[in-house]
Amino acid sequence: LRKLTRQGDAETYIRMMQRAHMFSANIYDQNADAMETYLKSCNAFKEPDEARLKIMVNDND
Repeated sequence: LRKLTRQGDAETYIRMMQRAHMFSANIYDQNADAMETYLKSCNAFKEPDEARLKIMVNDND
């Protein structure tokens, strides 16, 4: 966001928003335990210095 506002460079911000959309679009289930398992497998509960977030795209759409 800083790069966007200070340098007028929207590319980095757009790329981050696309990744956030890809990640959040795959979080669904009727079972909270299944969603928690999925989030753990993506490292969603880890700090950035502990692990990198894995974005797993569901091709069944």
